[in-house]
Amino acid sequence: VFMASQIEKIFLFDYARKSGISSVYRINANSLVDKSPLVTPEWHKFVFERVNAADEIMTQNEYQQEQLLKNYGIQSTIMDGLHDTEELKVFPDQDGTILWVGRCVAIKRPWIFVELAKALPEYQFVMVTPHENADLSSAILAESEVVPNLHVIDYVPREEMLQYYARSNMVVSTSWSEGMPSTLLEASFSKRPYISFMLEFDASIKRSGFVINAHNDLQTLINEVRLLQTDESLRKEYGEKAYAYAQYRWNEDEIVNDHIEYFLRVSKTGGANETQN
Repeated sequence: VFMASQIEKIFLFDYARKSGISSVYRINANSLVDKSPLVTPEWHKFVFERVNAADEIMTQNEYQQEQLLKNYGIQSTIMDGLHDTEELKVFPDQDGTILWVGRCVAIKRPWIFVELAKALPEYQFVMVTPHENADLSSAILAESEVVPNLHVIDYVPREEMLQYYARSNMVVSTSWSEGMPSTLLEASFSKRPYISFMLEFDASIKRSGFVINAHNDLQTLINEVRLLQTDESLRKEYGEKAYAYAQYRWNEDEIVNDHIEYFLRVSKTGGANETQN
């Protein structure tokens, strides 16, 4: 079975089919399937003309599965990713910081976190962001020099990164498109509330009630962060809900078994990617 999630590799699906190899395409961002206005119709057409060459489509959440079927008539299978979660389960004393983790690229919108720090000077903000985009990174670093409560850090080894989660009061995401963010999983296993600026999550996460959505409004984001910072019992409530959901959703043994069964089926049947007319 050949599997790919990077767009630049999707041309290989045609080759796999001609070679008699089963193939799987894994949707890695909601914006690829929900016809986001931030992604051009031409790009969607380019992607899905090629994705249809895959035998099977794998989605990361219910929202992606629903949008893929609604907008493109394509069936898919939800499969959770496998993560190393054992070392995440550490809960030392918090230092009250508000954490942002992600690549310094436009899709992550790190400048919104900068504005959040400016609006709440009484709190400490930590941004861990590998500097991929030189211009954007320079701009964020320049801002941090005049925002004393904002601390920008470049690359951090994973074993050290986990301590940033554990010491924080909450984790904030400002990205406009994700699939199933690793920051969500890591925050959940660290018992930290998760505030999203605008991301749409699947129904099971919404039902669990541990993710706060600011619905693309900066003032709402500011208010939610301030509320959590001043209400310790509420932070703990969200943290416990997050941890309970993480233990239920990201069970390592179950995920491994699900993937084994999935790939065995795809390899035997050639997949089940059907486009509904």
